[in-house]
Amino acid sequence: MCRVVITNQTSTSLTVSNLFQDKAGLCMKVTDSGGKELARLIAPPFHLATFTIPTGTNAVFWPYYGIFGRFDPGTNKNVRLQVVGNLIGSSYTNPVASDIVDMKIP
Repeated sequence: MCRVVITNQTSTSLTVSNLFQDKAGLCMKVTDSGGKELARLIAPPFHLATFTIPTGTNAVFWPYYGIFGRFDPGTNKNVRLQVVGNLIGSSYTNPVASDIVDMKIP
C-alpha cells in the first residue's frame, strides 16, 4: 500500500472518475538505481463517483499496488518507485508522473 497525493497545479478544477483502473490509470513503475525498469504494478480499481480536485488543492489516495503483479528484486536491494500514467475521466490528457521515491529492501 502506498499514499498517492495528487496536487492540481492546473488553472482549472480537475474532474476524474477512476484514477486506478487497470493499466489505463496510474501504475507503480519500479526501477533499479540505474533506471532499468523492473516492473509496472497496478492497483485494483476502486469505484468512486466522479469527483473534482479544485485548482491548487491536493487529493490523497491509498492504492494497494501489487495485487495484480509482483516483482522479484533479485539482487537489487535499492529500488526506485514512481507512479505514472493517466488521469482517467479527466479532460487533462497528458501523462503524469510522480516524484521518484528511493526504497531500500531489507
